[in-house]
Amino acid sequence: MSTTLTLPIDRDVPPSNTPTVFVRLLLIPVVLAAAFLRTQELSTVGVSFDESFCQKMVEFSWREMFHRMSLDVHPPLFYIILKAWGNIWGHGVVAGRALSAMLGVLSVVGTYAFVRKAYLSPSTPGHANLWNAEVPAVLAAALIAIAPLQLFWTLQIRMYSLMLTLVVWSAFLLMRALDDDRKRLFDWALYTFSASLMIHTHPYAIFVCFSQFLYAVVYCIRMRPGAIVARMKPVLGSAFCLWISFQLWLPVFLEQNSRVSTEIHYFPKPTMAMLGKTIHELWVGTGVPLSSTTGLMLMQASFLILLGAMIARRPADFFLFVSAAFPVAAAIVISTFSQPIIYARYFMFSQVFVIVAASVLVCRLPRLRLILVPVLLAIAAFP
Repeated sequence: MSTTLTLPIDRDVPPSNTPTVFVRLLLIPVVLAAAFLRTQELSTVGVSFDESFCQKMVEFSWREMFHRMSLDVHPPLFYIILKAWGNIWGHGVVAGRALSAMLGVLSVVGTYAFVRKAYLSPSTPGHANLWNAEVPAVLAAALIAIAPLQLFWTLQIRMYSLMLTLVVWSAFLLMRALDDDRKRLFDWALYTFSASLMIHTHPYAIFVCFSQFLYAVVYCIRMRPGAIVARMKPVLGSAFCLWISFQLWLPVFLEQNSRVSTEIHYFPKPTMAMLGKTIHELWVGTGVPLSSTTGLMLMQASFLILLGAMIARRPADFFLFVSAAFPVAAAIVISTFSQPIIYARYFMFSQVFVIVAASVLVCRLPRLRLILVPVLLAIAAFP
């Protein structure tokens, strides 16, 4: 007669967190790859007219520069940072592009921080968040690191790299501010400061901030307990402070907008063909033949990805939809009835959230995600 030795099972011991730690460590090669890709052609690519314009702008004295900035069509923050950077590292092409490259790498890190914060559930063990938050965060960061248009504009001496960085980090800070477990004024102050920097970087930030506050209002109404006034107080306070911070530049902004609306520009009024080519450029980058049909199909695919991510009905899913769809819709409406502002480089700030939605959606498919994750990376690297 044989006996079998059976060891008691300790059901209170949680599963190993080794996979979670390993996934987090994958952020290191992702960041290194982002830095490598953004520093290979700092001096070899020809200097564009817009880059030369920025370089020339910061060569003036501070007083003269502020006067000339008011004659431009962009807010002042990038020029201020570029001039301060140049006073330390020089005003050459390599130094200017190094600033944009550094900001591009920070946007990759910010994407990871935002996704992880938005989808991490503190009430569940670390291993349970592996495919809910950890893998999507690293995957989204990797996709931003290699996305063609993201790469191109983070190599230009322009404000787009700074704007992209502020978009993802402001999203992260908003998630912190809305965290029920924190309820700290400091978090709202950080978010408001980041949003203020954003609206002083690019006019498109107005759409981004509106979508973020729209989400915050809906979140506080639906998810927060208590009287509605108490729930809305931090959101309204943040919006008021943001409005105050923009008042010094507002007269200049209105003058710039009036000048742009009355002057003749080379961008035509929007058509479906133009919109399709813009979306195609958004996903495949510059320097390739553009197809309006392909672009419109990509636009529909992006919309379906956003809707697919919302099936789980998590608050962050709604944030992705609003942050991606509202700015693009606002740009189309304004372009139809006023000044055309449909440019692929503007839509890249919405593209980030479509990429995040795709990463989240793929990781929610248990039987397919091990196949779809490398496929998604391959599509991004070789569009």
